[in-house]
Amino acid sequence: MNYTDLKRRVVLSIFILLSSLVVFSQSIKNYDGNIRVDINERKVQTDFEITFNPLPRIDTIKLFIHQAANISNISSNSNSIQYTVLKEQFIGEDKAIVINREEIVNDKLTINYSYSLDSIQNKSFRFNKDWVELNLYTAWFPFNIDYGNFEYAINVELPPKYELISSGVISKNRTSWQVNQKMPFVDIPLILSSHFKCISVEKGKIKVYYLDLNSEDEEIIKNDVNAQYNFLNGILGKSTTTNLILAINQFNRPISYARKGFISLTIGNSFSIQNEKTLAHEIGHLWWNKASAGSWEDWLNEGFAEYSSILILRKKYGEENFDKNIRELENTIKDLPSIYQLKKENTINQNVITYKGAYLLYELENKIGRKKFTDFLKTVHQKKIRDTSELLMLVKNALGIETKNFVETKLNE
Repeated sequence: MNYTDLKRRVVLSIFILLSSLVVFSQSIKNYDGNIRVDINERKVQTDFEITFNPLPRIDTIKLFIHQAANISNISSNSNSIQYTVLKEQFIGEDKAIVINREEIVNDKLTINYSYSLDSIQNKSFRFNKDWVELNLYTAWFPFNIDYGNFEYAINVELPPKYELISSGVISKNRTSWQVNQKMPFVDIPLILSSHFKCISVEKGKIKVYYLDLNSEDEEIIKNDVNAQYNFLNGILGKSTTTNLILAINQFNRPISYARKGFISLTIGNSFSIQNEKTLAHEIGHLWWNKASAGSWEDWLNEGFAEYSSILILRKKYGEENFDKNIRELENTIKDLPSIYQLKKENTINQNVITYKGAYLLYELENKIGRKKFTDFLKTVHQKKIRDTSELLMLVKNALGIETKNFVETKLNE
């Protein structure tokens, strides 16, 4: 990783950033929505039913939505609800809607509103009729990440010739697209275009969507995705995530992000080695995704995915590249608290989780040797290790008490 590169920082940190702000008990269970997107009018018309499980034990419910959203009605059990609008913001171009908790019946809340795509101020996601991208950063749906992760099922009506990609299972009937996401998270990302091109890799398990990649980059990306997937599949065994959608734009914007089975990756005019490493990290999450993303245990996802990306590049570019990545890790983790310090403070620090986690794995590989380390990684994956106590028990049983003590010491450093 180029640790001074803003794009790289964002793509690896955004999942952790969101999760670190979430209250660990779930309050919103799911969203059911009907959405109509009018590209000519540059407008989104939306009806959402939000189901809470349970309602937060507070007097008022607060949801954030884009400041330009025109709310036509908020109701529960078909009864209209009075609400208050505050100038409070979460992402910088939203507003807060406050509702009395006692007004909500059967834990269900319905919100009807329209949203102008021209009102998006975030430079990374301003309206582009060839690539309309909606997500948490555009505040296009009512949210409060303090209420936890959620599932969603939405029906999206698009203009003719437009297609939709998202996180979740996508289907289409004659007039609309359906997206169902049963893996809870805190975002509903949608990318719409009438000009998608698509590469299928690994018999359709991975689909790469883009607009205008040149033929050389198209081939490089296809080969890299295939090589990265096959490398990890070869050393770790079958992935626990069966499908991945990779959306690649060339807007050179300072943000990329990952969701469940979905990556929005920004590159510049060409696909660089840094883009390749970012991609490798996210491909790694097809295997490293079992631990809680809402706690310090996320190092078992992020640290393992990051070190997997370093191993992928070592395989392709050799020891010099590997040594460079390790030196950068060492520079990044200087003066950072320990992984166990996060446990004690019940906090999340993106650099600790990702880079200290990866460096710990480097030190373990150095201690036990590459072959034994690769076998260990495979066992961690196949035994579906979800927390650090399970990992330490596995280290003790597979590598001995002395190595287990070594890992615990590193977790405390």
